[in-house]
Amino acid sequence: MNKQKKWVKQSKKSNLLPKKSNIVNLKNKRDHPMMSRKAKQLIFAICSSLCIGTIFGFITLQMSKQEDPHHATILNSSTGNEREEKSVKQIESFHVYVVQGGVFSEQENAKQWGGKYEKLDFPAVPWKRDKEFYLFTGVAETAEIANQYAQEMDEQGLDAYVKEWEVRAVNNDLSETDLNWLNSFLAQWQKSLQSIGNDRVIEEWIDFTEGAQGLSEPLQKFNDMITHHIQKLEANETNEYKEQQILLQLLQEYEQLTNE
Repeated sequence: MNKQKKWVKQSKKSNLLPKKSNIVNLKNKRDHPMMSRKAKQLIFAICSSLCIGTIFGFITLQMSKQEDPHHATILNSSTGNEREEKSVKQIESFHVYVVQGGVFSEQENAKQWGGKYEKLDFPAVPWKRDKEFYLFTGVAETAEIANQYAQEMDEQGLDAYVKEWEVRAVNNDLSETDLNWLNSFLAQWQKSLQSIGNDRVIEEWIDFTEGAQGLSEPLQKFNDMITHHIQKLEANETNEYKEQQILLQLLQEYEQLTNE
């Protein structure tokens, strides 16, 4: 009887406790949904980061291309092409002193009036500027020298007064070769102005024109024109006024060429 009661108690007690396998299953049922949510959150965060990074990188690349397309072109260009690019450097304006015989609205009138000066061996060069033609009859490095020329013309009964004249800056884009040649031309021109009456001036101009190489077509034509002027000056008996005339013509043609 006692054994039967004891067995009944144990049986009831054992029925109250869950089986081991049931305990494991209950844990699995609790833990599995929690781990799945964490994994999904982690994967979502990684994918979001990758998408945002890709989009941001694409946008940045497009902005950089739009901001400076020219820079990208320069980076991809070869060294040879860079040497052929136009130079950003320019030649500034400068001043000389001229003797002026008059101002005219028509070039023909300026030439006719200039004939009076040429008959007395004075220079006469019409210079077009702002729809007017200035008749220049002398050029000098200083106002004092220019005044001496003007005094000589005045003694011959010719109108003449001295003014400071600005030769305009170069407005054309230039290659490095053309730029260097024009700077050399202006240096030779200034040297000739300081050395009027010196026999070596003609020889220096001949050496200058013969040394020209690799010029653009317009400057090559200008160089040929200089040669023509110098040969003409060499063939005739020269004096300081004829030299001034050549220098005025060269300077006028220089300004016209570089401001087209």
